[in-house]
Amino acid sequence: MTKIDNGEVTLEWRRGDGSRTSITLLSPDGGLQLDGYDLTVTVQGKRAVLRITKSDTSAR
Repeated sequence: MTKIDNGEVTLEWRRGDGSRTSITLLSPDGGLQLDGYDLTVTVQGKRAVLRITKSDTSAR
């Protein structure tokens, strides 16, 4: 499930054991780092674009 509301994008997924996980990213400069990857989101009208890139740990 994905929800877009006032520049916030909420992503939710269900795991194989039935549990759920969700994250909320703020657009345009919201994002997070997760397991060595950077996740950033851009809202375009009623669509959200999620970009996943390998983290550059040398820049941190």
